[in-house]
Amino acid sequence: MSSSYEAAREAALKILERRRRTRADLARRLKEKGHEPGPILEVCNRMEELGILNDREFARLYLRGRASRPRGNRLLLQELRAKGVPADTAEEVLLEIGAESVAEMGDAEGANPELERARALARLSARKLAGLEPREARGKLFQILARRGFGMDVIERVTRELARGE
Repeated sequence: MSSSYEAAREAALKILERRRRTRADLARRLKEKGHEPGPILEVCNRMEELGILNDREFARLYLRGRASRPRGNRLLLQELRAKGVPADTAEEVLLEIGAESVAEMGDAEGANPELERARALARLSARKLAGLEPREARGKLFQILARRGFGMDVIERVTRELARGE
């Protein structure tokens, strides 16, 4: 093993002991610390082989940690991409988590995890919307849901439910 590999490996272990990272994030941090591309690639490959570095597991844990703050699929994918999770991996994990959520919902017909997260956010926002004119409340809810990355179909459905008083 070369001394540059050993130095990169030691730096990687120090970075990873603080918290989990994606492969791209670790590589970026090692590059910022002045390590060469060759050793960075070798270290990242070895960390993946050992299971220390796993983008799929990072994405799963990240999404689980975000469960308490409802967000739409679009925003969740954007956040994962910003953390360095490859787009295909981020989409796959989001679908897996969604399928697990559907199973937890008792496999309800037509269960949609994103829709359920939007409804949860609407319930959390109910106090802010109370006392507003119905049209204004729908508009505010629309803005809240859009900022949190929900798709148009989900936003329209939840705002229609609000209008009907569901």
